[in-house]
Amino acid sequence: QELIEPVREKSIIIPPGQDLPNLKGLTPSKRDLPLVIFPARLETSKQPALFFQAVEELFAEGKRFYVAVLSKGKSTSMWRRLRQFRENLGSYLIHVGRINDPRAFAQMLLDADIAVSTTPFEAFGRVYVEALYAGTKLILPRSGAFPELFGDFEGSHVRFYGNPTDLVGLKETLR
Repeated sequence: QELIEPVREKSIIIPPGQDLPNLKGLTPSKRDLPLVIFPARLETSKQPALFFQAVEELFAEGKRFYVAVLSKGKSTSMWRRLRQFRENLGSYLIHVGRINDPRAFAQMLLDADIAVSTTPFEAFGRVYVEALYAGTKLILPRSGAFPELFGDFEGSHVRFYGNPTDLVGLKETLR
């Protein structure tokens, strides 16, 4: 403890730079249903299977909305799960994969109604900052840096659910 204070006194926090998407000239696309995006990498550590399961269970209950998965992964098991997710959602899954063009990515963020995270940890949450900047509401686990980064927006543009393994909380928040 006595070693930490001198370091703390000499330290400052410099947040990482953020290159926000250029929304100039873009307008949201009109859709008949909301669009929910999952912008995290398709890696086991980000827990996309929890998102897939929550969406599939809501669809089984008769809820309908469009979904876009804005990333790709390398895991064979994750691709198998994604294939099953695609089959279960059919035409409601409107996009899978990384969007490399910055204008197209900005358009997707502008079109999205909700961005969801299921990751148990997040250091900077850059894609969620970009989504919030575009007016997208966020559904995030109350874990990692999310409460610190987005707590000021809770209720208006951000909703937190229990923890990253809280399927019931995620589903209730998505309703």
